[in-house]
Amino acid sequence: MSNIKDVARAAGVSVSTVSNILNNKTSVSEELHQKVIKAMEELDYHPNFLAMNLRKKKISFIGVVVNALNSHYHQIYEGVNRVCKESKCQPILKIAGSANEEYKEIEELMQLSVSGIIVISSNLNDELISHYNATGVPIVFVDHYPIDSEHNIVRFDNSRIVGNLTKMLIRKRRKVGLICGNCYLGSEADCKQGYLDALGVSEQAEPVIFETEFSKERAFSGLINHLCNLPEGINSLIVSAAHLAKTVSEICALLDIKDVEIYALSGDSWYKHRDDSISYLSRDSIQCGIQATELLFENMTKPATFDTRMVTIAPHSDALKLFEEEETSAANPGRGKTLKLLLLESNISNAIKKLCGNFTAQTGIAVSVITATQQELMRIIPENTRRKSDEYDIIMADMHSLAQLKQENAFCKLNSLLDLDEILPRYIRDVRSYILSEAAGEDVYALPVLVGYQMLAYRRDLFDDPLLKKKFYLKYGIQLRPPQSWNEFNLVAKFFTRRFNEESPVDYGTCLVGGKPDGIMSEFLPRQWSYRGKFFGEDGPDMASVPNLKAIKNLAESYCYSYPDCVDFLEDEQVREFAKGNIAMISTYNVHLQDGLDLTDQNIRFARLPGSSALIGGWLLGINAHSKQIEESAQFLNWELSNRISVHSSLLGQISPFKSVFYDNELLTIYPWMSIVNERAIELRGKEPGVTTAPDDGLCRRLETALSENLWKALLGELAPEEVMRETQKQIP
Repeated sequence: MSNIKDVARAAGVSVSTVSNILNNKTSVSEELHQKVIKAMEELDYHPNFLAMNLRKKKISFIGVVVNALNSHYHQIYEGVNRVCKESKCQPILKIAGSANEEYKEIEELMQLSVSGIIVISSNLNDELISHYNATGVPIVFVDHYPIDSEHNIVRFDNSRIVGNLTKMLIRKRRKVGLICGNCYLGSEADCKQGYLDALGVSEQAEPVIFETEFSKERAFSGLINHLCNLPEGINSLIVSAAHLAKTVSEICALLDIKDVEIYALSGDSWYKHRDDSISYLSRDSIQCGIQATELLFENMTKPATFDTRMVTIAPHSDALKLFEEEETSAANPGRGKTLKLLLLESNISNAIKKLCGNFTAQTGIAVSVITATQQELMRIIPENTRRKSDEYDIIMADMHSLAQLKQENAFCKLNSLLDLDEILPRYIRDVRSYILSEAAGEDVYALPVLVGYQMLAYRRDLFDDPLLKKKFYLKYGIQLRPPQSWNEFNLVAKFFTRRFNEESPVDYGTCLVGGKPDGIMSEFLPRQWSYRGKFFGEDGPDMASVPNLKAIKNLAESYCYSYPDCVDFLEDEQVREFAKGNIAMISTYNVHLQDGLDLTDQNIRFARLPGSSALIGGWLLGINAHSKQIEESAQFLNWELSNRISVHSSLLGQISPFKSVFYDNELLTIYPWMSIVNERAIELRGKEPGVTTAPDDGLCRRLETALSENLWKALLGELAPEEVMRETQKQIP
């Protein structure tokens, strides 16, 4: 295996010169740099940047002490690890089942010179706390914490969760007991306080509290005694941890106790249908780990001025929706009826096909799904409306066609059919602010079931490669990163295009979506908006402007760095080509990324689209105005738009635009692009080209058709960029 001395010898330079190049010292000439890089490639030498950074103290280690990786603890650690992956820090995990083990693990962590420790421990006592105090490094206690501690604390709002649940159970005339760990721990004291506060305003005379060991095995004997002597009338038990609740459930089955309901504080979970006897109250465990790590990093970087603090993780908004009455198939009021759905041929229709058996089981109403391509839907829906046909009961439509469909009375009004005051607030921010911006107080004819966002997908191995970063910096004087402007986009794309850089490890910097008109317009519009261009002025079309010209020239340059055979590409073809690994980055929609890529592949990363604006699109469901099954169709929409079915649909690839989906940290593990969507950074806009003063809706489409043709002529060199807008304006009188 080659080393740095071999590289120096092969390049005819000193070891210090090689070191300067590896350490980004600008005093090294380009000629020497090229010699050293060539020698490294010939010798297949890969510098150990981890060792280099450790010597320079550029990488820190933190300790993570946890009792076990069961229950919600592994999710807290997942949050810790998620932050560490994006930083120059490595977590060292220590699992300690007892206080004695924890002493030893602390000593080992200090011998490894960790810069801070995250503690997720139910073993805590006065001696152990003193041991942590003696380390002299920043500490964050997570979930379980010592009361009156001077350390950082990240906790769940257990008092509020337990208190609200206790009140709810008492309102349902149930008698409630609490099982928790040792109240030396603040997490358990919070549970106890919430329970007692709720009892204080209730008719239940006496509190029933049992404190137990946190180990489910050690807790068994104490819990079995407690349950054998459970006060008469207690029929609901709140348990402070999911693993303890499983022990309680085991004992109840063993003792044939059938009339006690069990509720447990848990972690993140998309599970809604459980086979066991426990109802779980979900808490944002991954976010808890994220907050703890960010707090520790802040303390590590500002030790002298940092003030320790307590962070409380708010409960999920739907955590207490344990008593929603579900429709059952007992009466089967809809038996014998069948709803016909006309849907886009996609993950949406696939998910509905697989899940609609649940709807039929609840209502007795069968569901028949007919699918069509986007082009077929554009033909079928207007034809169905003109004929006033009742062939379909529920119809899916592109959000951009909704205005026209409303004008043609294609859909019936939903205001009196659905509880919009309950449904609309559950949509994520961008859907409320853009797609549903006019829904409040207005008539609603269709509701979104899928939303697409433009974003950047790029190959992490290319952007994180130290030698490529070094070459890029020497060539352009700026850091290699996911581009934040369209000018920077072209700079990066050129660097990764072998035609312009023979050292590029891939052939193309990007791949445009070239299909006309929708594909190439989705490439042009974000560029136009970023340069502050527009199509129309106060007196009508006004296209020949400097901002528009800049956008056209930028797009034409991007084509020089693009996979060339993209003239007819839409997003699916673009993503398939990107997945082959010969393209550095693309601009596309999340819905096509999740269909065409393995999003758990650690080599693919996501970022905001360059510039100031990006496109948002979506698909909506509406009830055919001529359907003879309006009420049954409304039942289906209520089912399809519920939080429960939205989560299950999203697991099947139909990412429903609800908070229950986008704020689910577990779903982030399979759809990592959702973290980009949740960060507001750029303005989201529809694909209509800002035609606010246009005389008719058809003008938008005519403009897109003419402009897309002329853009391609410019990209292919058949038309000067300066002529594109003038020619387009001539073609849309």
